[in-house]
Amino acid sequence: TEKAKINQACAIGGPELTIETVNQCFDMDIQHYVLVNMDDLVYFVDRVGGIDLNITRSELKWTNQYASDYLWDMQGVEPYEGETQLDDYGDVHMNGLLTMSYCRNRYSDNDYRRVMRQQKVLKTLAKKVQKLDTMEMLGLLNEALGRVETNLTLLDLMSLSDVGMTIKIDDIDQYRIPASGTYKAGMKDELWTIRPDFEENAKLLHEFIYGKYKK
Repeated sequence: TEKAKINQACAIGGPELTIETVNQCFDMDIQHYVLVNMDDLVYFVDRVGGIDLNITRSELKWTNQYASDYLWDMQGVEPYEGETQLDDYGDVHMNGLLTMSYCRNRYSDNDYRRVMRQQKVLKTLAKKVQKLDTMEMLGLLNEALGRVETNLTLLDLMSLSDVGMTIKIDDIDQYRIPASGTYKAGMKDELWTIRPDFEENAKLLHEFIYGKYKK
């Protein structure tokens, strides 16, 4: 079987092949998905009025760079209505464009810190959504079905929203694979890749989610 970076699964076969790949690599049984592209992230952050984040000087620089690059790529499309650059670091208010650009940044540090930035954005966005009233939430769910790619139904999303509106966001545990010490990274076959120990990471992932691993 030919090996490639895991994001190739989505590029070749969409979320269905991505799920199949993750399930095979980590002995999982994921069945449902929600695929959100960059434009949708911009839309939904703006839809809830933006989010507040604390960012570093380096994150400021690269957020602005990614925003500029994105707008350059989107020339000829409807122009973005909102701030397109941050003026300062520290505690800042981020609109959709700037949030998406912040999420894409990996040059301030590395890919793993980028994952942490994305996790921070998701938790902050979830807290903002929890402040919506029932009618606003129903409207947002209806819009979501028309913008994202998912195999969840509106009834599924409504059921999940009941959980999402009451859960304590800060109590959500997070985990990253490959775990430290379980992979090799660097150039191989003229491509920089991360090559994990799949068996060990499957074990660790199952222990994190279920408390044990029975292969």
